Amino acid sequence: MKPEAYRKIREPVSGLYRGAAHAASLFLKAACGLRVETHGDVPVSGPLLVLCSHEGMADFAVTAAALLPRKVHFVCAEEFFRRPVLAPLLHALGVIPKTQFSADPRSILSMLRVVGAGGIVCLYPAGQTSMVGRPGAVSPVIARLIRKCGAPVAALRLHGGFFTRSRFAKGLNFGRIDAELSLLFTKEEAQQLDAQTLCSRLEKAIDYDEYAWQKRVQARFFSLHRARGYENMLSLCPRCGSRGSYVSRGSRVRCEHCGNGGIIRRDMRLHADEGSVLPETLPQWLDMLRRDWDSRLAHGGFLMKSRVRIERWDGRRFRPQGGGVITLDEQAFCCLPDGGEPLRAENDRLEAMRCVPGRYLEMMCGKTAVRMYPEKGRTVTEWKLAQEYLHGRSIEKKQQENGKGCNH
Repeated sequence: MKPEAYRKIREPVSGLYRGAAHAASLFLKAACGLRVETHGDVPVSGPLLVLCSHEGMADFAVTAAALLPRKVHFVCAEEFFRRPVLAPLLHALGVIPKTQFSADPRSILSMLRVVGAGGIVCLYPAGQTSMVGRPGAVSPVIARLIRKCGAPVAALRLHGGFFTRSRFAKGLNFGRIDAELSLLFTKEEAQQLDAQTLCSRLEKAIDYDEYAWQKRVQARFFSLHRARGYENMLSLCPRCGSRGSYVSRGSRVRCEHCGNGGIIRRDMRLHADEGSVLPETLPQWLDMLRRDWDSRLAHGGFLMKSRVRIERWDGRRFRPQGGGVITLDEQAFCCLPDGGEPLRAENDRLEAMRCVPGRYLEMMCGKTAVRMYPEKGRTVTEWKLAQEYLHGRSIEKKQQENGKGCNH
């Protein structure tokens, strides 16, 4: 089937879906300590919209297990339907594709049809898994979807999924996962409440802080390779200032330039070696990066630049398009192919870019996707986080300017 054919949503194949969900439930409970709690009168039949926090790569399996015995139509990034082996399976499971980081009318129409037929749709409002164990922003557009669905809305808050299998990790950590399912809005409340209240209550219902949760419940995670993948997150050395210089082995991380290092223990915190300096958590690393970006912006010297290898989606596969250069400054992200037309996206319009940490960045260009592989793959995460940070600054600046205009 062509990728476009997967836009025609089907009912999940009952035996396949329930078999996979039950298998996931048994594995998650035995190996990952899955615990599911339900609060309030969550409907066990009829139309339902489930809005879920998005922490890690196991979230779909956790959600399916938490909502058994019901069959759920998940919404996921269209990118997964570009994979020839995975796409038919997702289609058979009734998954709804969505263009990531942008409004997708076809995806919304599919959701409304499923709910209108008495089905259950699960959506992750953040649009992407967490990079640091805290939630991303919830788009105000979600309030319109809640109203259009005309159905009860449930919230599913997850904890532990980020440490179990984060987006940048390369293995599975065994420990604990908590899932809290609750009724967020009745059908009537969803129609009566204003958009701000809907979004505010949703953000509160699916809010999470993985490090605070771990400390509260004293969860411990077991693996021989807890640090695998962290070399793609620790993009700035706090001791020597080198970028993309960290390597990982087993549960240890180390800067190749100055030797600054430490170990990730079972509490999933970074414990510095004697004489080394390491922020304890990934949010603290991100705060350090933001201070560095702010300093560079204040001095007018913010510019990221790298040679890249470029691939473009042709409708069936990604094909090599040669090399080029990518840049990021306060105004825009640019891709300048060698001998080709430049691609430019203003930061205030580019909400985010998809990425595979350690490998590539991906952005939409019209109806096609472009992948960019930097020479130093370990810098991919900083490119993504920096662009999202600059997007947020651009939006705040516009809002402040609009506010000043209104006052006059």
